[in-house]
Amino acid sequence: MAHSRGRSRPDVDGLVELRGAEGAGEGAVVLVHGLGATGRSFGRLLPLLPDDAVPVLVELPRGAAVPDEAAALAHALDDAGVRAATVVGHSRGGAVAVALAEARPDLVGRLVLLDTPPTPASRLTARSPRERLLAVPGLGRVLWSLAPRAALRRGLGTAVARGTEVPDVLVDDLAATSHRAFVGASASLDDYLAARDLPARLATLAPVPVDVVVGTDDQRVDPSSWREPELPGVRLLRWEGVGHSPAWEAPQQVARLLADGAAR
Repeated sequence: MAHSRGRSRPDVDGLVELRGAEGAGEGAVVLVHGLGATGRSFGRLLPLLPDDAVPVLVELPRGAAVPDEAAALAHALDDAGVRAATVVGHSRGGAVAVALAEARPDLVGRLVLLDTPPTPASRLTARSPRERLLAVPGLGRVLWSLAPRAALRRGLGTAVARGTEVPDVLVDDLAATSHRAFVGASASLDDYLAARDLPARLATLAPVPVDVVVGTDDQRVDPSSWREPELPGVRLLRWEGVGHSPAWEAPQQVARLLADGAAR
C-alpha cells in the first residue's frame, strides 16, 4: 500500500490510501469509489480488466471537500510514481477524478465517469425526503444510528437498477460509514457541482479523453441530466438497463470500455 508521505500534505482528515500502486507507472487504472462505498465496490470488475492494466484501488478520506480529496489523491499518486493514468470514478468518485484532472493533468491520461452527477439538481436521492432528514442536525444522527441493516439494504435499492439484488458489499460499506462522513461527503459534492457544473469543468480538460457512462435505469442520478456534449474528446455513452453501479451491474461492459480506450 502506498501512502502520501515525505512532502507537505493537503489538509484532509484521513489519508488517501492506494492499493496496488507499486510499480503501476503509466499502466495504472485508478479506481475511485463513490459515496458511502469503498474500493470493494469494484470487486466484480477487477478480474476482467485488460492484462496490461494495473488496478489501483483508492480509499478516500470520509467527508472531505472534493478538491481536498483530489489534492490528497494527487499526493499519493506522486508518491507511487503514477503518471498518465486511466482514472475511473464512480458517482461522487467521478467528481474527485475530474478535480484531479483539473489540478494535475499530468496524472490523468484518460477519464471514465460512471454515473457521476453533472449538477446538484441531478442527484435524485440527495433531494429525497429521506436524505434531507439525514442532514437535519441531531435528528439525522439519531436516524442513522437506529437504522437496521435491512433498512440500509432497502435504501441501497436505488444504487442498482430496479429488480437487481443489492450486494452485501455495498451494505457492509454503508454500515461502516459514519453519519458525519456520509452527510459531509454528500454536501461537499453539492458544493463542488454548484461552484461549476461538470460539463463546464470537462470543457477545460482537453486533450484528456473523457467517457461519460450513463445508466438509463439509474435511480440516483437523473439519466436525462447529461446532454450530448459538444466538447472535443468527451463521449457520452448511454447503457440500456444499467443502474447507478455499472462496475457491479455490468462489469464486462466497463472492462470492454477500458480495453477499447487504448484505440481512442
